[in-house]
Amino acid sequence: MQLPQAAALDDDSTRRAFVELLESLLRDEAENDGFNRLVLLAGLDGRQIGILRAYSRYLRQAGLPFSQAYVQRCLATHFQITRAWSSSSKPFFLRPQTMRVPEPLR
Repeated sequence: MQLPQAAALDDDSTRRAFVELLESLLRDEAENDGFNRLVLLAGLDGRQIGILRAYSRYLRQAGLPFSQAYVQRCLATHFQITRAWSSSSKPFFLRPQTMRVPEPLR
């Protein structure tokens, strides 16, 4: 299992995401599973992790033969790829308030 570097919390955005996720876990507003280690390993926030969790479940329902625990381990083991993929998929990870809504056609 890949463990985060001790310096992971030196980054302000990572530290903020970690604290937000921890607070969400304490309030039972987030799931406590292996995906959460991606906060420190890949620098993802709780929303990005939630989307990866949803993708994992969707793919499982679609017939992917790998368990959620296996997917969690793969994403954590290859956290550089996970980070790069989430960075290249920014439009999927944008918060609703930052997304521009197109004007309706008239």
